[in-house]
Amino acid sequence: MKKWFFRILVTLVVLGALALFGLQISSGTSDSHKRGLEQAFSQIFGGEATFGKLKTFNLAPQFSIAVENLRISNIKNSGFLSADEMLISFGPIDLIRKSRIIEDFHLKNFKVSAGVYTPLELQLADAGIYPNEKKDAAHFIMTGTYGKQELKGQFAMTMTSGVRAKYSFADENEFAVNLGSVQVNGLFSPYSANGAVMSQVKLFAQKKDGRIECTLPPEKTIALSAFFTDVLGQIAAIKSPADLTSLCDTLKK
Repeated sequence: MKKWFFRILVTLVVLGALALFGLQISSGTSDSHKRGLEQAFSQIFGGEATFGKLKTFNLAPQFSIAVENLRISNIKNSGFLSADEMLISFGPIDLIRKSRIIEDFHLKNFKVSAGVYTPLELQLADAGIYPNEKKDAAHFIMTGTYGKQELKGQFAMTMTSGVRAKYSFADENEFAVNLGSVQVNGLFSPYSANGAVMSQVKLFAQKKDGRIECTLPPEKTIALSAFFTDVLGQIAAIKSPADLTSLCDTLKK
């Protein structure tokens, strides 16, 4: 399953349920808490999970997990993912209701090997939810590399202010991803009948005598998994403007 983006964000709802019942409904960072959460991560990601340190595990007033040196190995019998730091927080009621609402999410130095969830190796120096200056909206922002190309991306999120801010994706969310010299933007729809998709996709790239632009038909949708394979994966291999033009023609079909 290549919907790693949502797997990380939504999986913690399931993890929360496992924690609530498997860890005897108590907060803490003891060895038993650490082992229980490692087992839960192992089951969810289909690998062998270890934490260097369980920094935080709270059930109330906010369900939160903070881990250092996370590693999940032997995913699909060979691949792995790791992160120097991971923080995820939910409101307890949102967690119980399995709402698509999150209160915090950050990864530092995240890495997933090629072929696990993406065809190329993905490294994110930073990935997380950041509110704007007005504190009335937010973006999921990621910076790192995909394959050998520099990667920067942001996805719009809704934000509800309160004692603790809450974040979620709407039915349609503007996104922009820069990979190397190419920018891709459009709308990200996480809840469509066929799973998460991209639509109204446009590609841009600068060249010496101007800019190359490619706009896909408005009815064209690209599954999130295919976006990493057929769009970003191909962009990572581009060596000339002609390659981008050829990719555009292929994507329009």
